[in-house]
Amino acid sequence: MKRPLGVTLSALYKFASGLFWMVFSVWYFSSFERTSTGGSSWAWIVIGVVVLVPTVWFVSVGMGLWRMKNWARILVLVVGAFWAAEFLLKLPGLFLFHRPHLPEFHWYYWLALLWPGPVLNIVLLIYLLLPQVQRSFRESGPPRV
Repeated sequence: MKRPLGVTLSALYKFASGLFWMVFSVWYFSSFERTSTGGSSWAWIVIGVVVLVPTVWFVSVGMGLWRMKNWARILVLVVGAFWAAEFLLKLPGLFLFHRPHLPEFHWYYWLALLWPGPVLNIVLLIYLLLPQVQRSFRESGPPRV
């Protein structure tokens, strides 16, 4: 079965997210500080390894979507639902508890509002729930008995 265009774009989006996290992880690994005794700071190394976890997740889910594996679709739906709920729950708090004219309204709040990730995530959730997309994942799987 031919892969739908939306699934291809979703897989490419996951690959791009994995690439972002890989670059971020390499940056962490390459920027750890040297201590006064000449040893390396283990905290930077541990953080770099922890940052590799999203890299592996995004790349593996991207490969699963690319190959039309239903487990990848389900994983994106489950994890994406949590991310979407978190974003939607935090969104009102940005304006209720933080005022843009106050110094504590930091740049990362605006980044959270303007970053396309949460919006793309919600669109991806809706897309993967469409009946024709579900059917195409089912048809690409192993034959049913």
